[in-house]
Amino acid sequence: MLYQLIKKDLHSRYRGTLFGFFWAILLPLITLVMYTFVFNVVLGAKWGIENEKTFDFALMLFTGLILHAMLSDIITQAPNLIQSNPQLVKKIVFPTEKLPVVVLLNSLIHNSISLIILLLAIVVIKQELFFTWLLIPILWLPFLVLLIGVAWFLAAFGVFIKDISQISGSLSMFLLFMSPIFYPLSRLPENWHNWMYLNPLTFMIEQSRQIILYGNQPDWLGWAIYLMVAVSITALGYKVFGKLKRGFADAI
Repeated sequence: MLYQLIKKDLHSRYRGTLFGFFWAILLPLITLVMYTFVFNVVLGAKWGIENEKTFDFALMLFTGLILHAMLSDIITQAPNLIQSNPQLVKKIVFPTEKLPVVVLLNSLIHNSISLIILLLAIVVIKQELFFTWLLIPILWLPFLVLLIGVAWFLAAFGVFIKDISQISGSLSMFLLFMSPIFYPLSRLPENWHNWMYLNPLTFMIEQSRQIILYGNQPDWLGWAIYLMVAVSITALGYKVFGKLKRGFADAI
C-alpha cells in the first residue's frame, strides 16, 4: 500500500512536466546556487575555514538545506494531508496514519538524491572520501522518527484548526533562518546556543557536517538524547492522531 501511494504521489508531482523526475535533481541545485550567490558572493558570508572558497561555503550550506527540506516538506504538507485525500479518509478500512508516512518517505527519496549529489561533489572536486558517511542513516534515524511524529500531530490538528496550514510556510522559514544553515553556530553569543538547540535542525545539521565534511564521529550522547525525545514525541503524536482520526470523516 505504501509503495502504491508513494508511486502515485511521485507520478502526480511530475506528470506533464518537461523534465520529469529530473526536477528532483535540478531544483535543489538551483536553490543551492541562489543561496550561495546571495549569502557568500553578495553578502560575503564566511564560515571561517582556512583557505575557504565559495565551494566550501556551498558544501556547508547544502548539508543544512537537505535537512531543512525534509522538515519543510512535513511542516507544509502535513496540515492539509487529510483534507486533500477525502476519498481515502472516508474509507473505514483505510489506515489514515499511513498518509504522513508517505509524505516522509517521498521527502526522503527526493532529499536522498540531493545527498548523493553532495557526496559525489566532495569526491570529485575535493577528492575526499570518509568512512563516516556510512553513519548517515544512523545519525538521521532520530530526525526521521521525529518528523513522522510531527507529521501525525500536524495532520491530525490541521483537520480541525485550519490556521495551522496558514502559518506552516512562515514556520518553515523561521526554522530555516534560526538554524546554523547560513552561518556557523560559533558566530552567535554562547548564551544563545542552548536556545538554538531547541530547533530540531540545529543538532542534526552540526553533526551531519562533522561526519560528511570532516569525517569525524558524531556526538553519540547528544544523539541518544535526541532519539529519546524523538521517540517520546512520535509516540504521543501517534496516540493523538489515533484519537482524533475518528472525527476526520465528519470534519472534511
